[in-house]
Amino acid sequence: RDFTLSKFDKVLCYKCQKKEQKGELEVTSVPAIVPEVVNSAIVRPALSPNDSLSAWHAFQDLKGKIKSSNDVTTIRGKEYLGKSFWRKMATFFNLTDEILDRKFEYNDRGFIQSAYYEIKMIAPNGRSTTGIGFCSAKEREFAHPDHDIRATAHCVPQRAEILTKNGFKLYDTLTIGEDILSYSLEDDVCYWVPLENITTYDDLSMIEMCNQSFKAICTSDHSWVIEKEGLRKHISKIELCPASKFKKRSSIILAAKAESGTMNLTPREAAILGWIFTDGTIMYQNIKSNSYVRVHIDQSKPNYIAELKKLLHNDAIIRITKSNKRTFPQGHTSDCLESYRFSLKTNFVKPLLKKVSIINKDSSLVHIALNLSSESRKAMLFAMLKGDGQKRGNAWIFNNSRDNIFDLFQILATLEGYGLGQETTNGENVKRQTMRVHRKAYVPSLKISVKKSEPSWCPTTKYGTWIMKLDGQIAITGNTRAKNRGISDMIAGGEVTTEEISSDITTSRY
Repeated sequence: RDFTLSKFDKVLCYKCQKKEQKGELEVTSVPAIVPEVVNSAIVRPALSPNDSLSAWHAFQDLKGKIKSSNDVTTIRGKEYLGKSFWRKMATFFNLTDEILDRKFEYNDRGFIQSAYYEIKMIAPNGRSTTGIGFCSAKEREFAHPDHDIRATAHCVPQRAEILTKNGFKLYDTLTIGEDILSYSLEDDVCYWVPLENITTYDDLSMIEMCNQSFKAICTSDHSWVIEKEGLRKHISKIELCPASKFKKRSSIILAAKAESGTMNLTPREAAILGWIFTDGTIMYQNIKSNSYVRVHIDQSKPNYIAELKKLLHNDAIIRITKSNKRTFPQGHTSDCLESYRFSLKTNFVKPLLKKVSIINKDSSLVHIALNLSSESRKAMLFAMLKGDGQKRGNAWIFNNSRDNIFDLFQILATLEGYGLGQETTNGENVKRQTMRVHRKAYVPSLKISVKKSEPSWCPTTKYGTWIMKLDGQIAITGNTRAKNRGISDMIAGGEVTTEEISSDITTSRY
């Protein structure tokens, strides 16, 4: 009673003490629970009522001013705020996050059966709150009564690159806030949006999905843009869907046209550059300290000769080499067609190269594709395909050994919404890739297998999607969802978020 107990004192009730005295009970010393002295003062608010109300009104005022229609989803007649809103709040309140713990359970096929997360949100003043998240494959599709958030890992290998305004980049070269390309499910268009966050993991179990023309490696709950066929003909539905929940009557959307750029380059100029990059030659010489450039395009296919004559008009001088026999390095001899050399006039081609900042044949070219208008992108792409491509049926196959040219082709095709097949390389280091007739990969044709675990990452974006390049394969894919509960607990009194209501939000905003 006077709190003088030792932790090895015997503690007996009155009846047990009598039994001990009679030898009816053997007593062993055990640690006693020493009462803790508790401060009985009433817990008071950190702020006065007036200051508390003032802070709450300021929060509500900010909330009203930054909230847009893109941040809201209506579910069963009630509005809920989604990821885009809470990301803005985290930025305005300068919150940081830390993953405290994560656990995964897998089935024998490598699919995630359940995932557990603890995410800590930290305010600049040191105050923190922890969001506990758990999700299971056994949950119902919409209601999650037993869980705070949906927080499975939606990731890809760390070697996967993301398309930025400076080309494809690895995760460790990115800067939060820089522009990346993201796909809007609502518009079926890709837009440049700021990168909101980067999440990395030391080790996650992976699966591989592949068919003859498509291959991707990701976690089993990584999301993809899926077009589900309806029961009625020509009726379909586009949504984000985890790989573990793909439906049979569906396809992965690999590409969509991007918003137009603003570079001042006409479709004619873009097409001429496309021919120069493939069937052309650029030679720079210095004459009296001035840069002197010579550019020509060689062509022997009759239909393309006529096209180049019309395209170049009076801006090139033509020289013809008559047909002859030619022995190739491989040893065989063939009859060669009559060849045309189009030598571009210096007063035309020099300003053109300067306009796109090309100083030599090895210059990076991706900045051109990333800033062209849609019309100019398409003109350059098809000029390159005619120069270094071949057509099989309705599909084009592009071949080139120079990295800067091949990168330019890939980005032009991606921005114009053409799906690309798997990238291959032959023994002579010539890269080869098919520009698909369709921009989708049919789900029933995919073979899924378990791969070894590896370090992984995923970005967070406005539309919940990004453009990924993995082992030469380019595709639209989904991004990670997490942290909303922690942000809400920190600044909004635990307001319910969209992701807590539905696990399968199908609009472009989440």
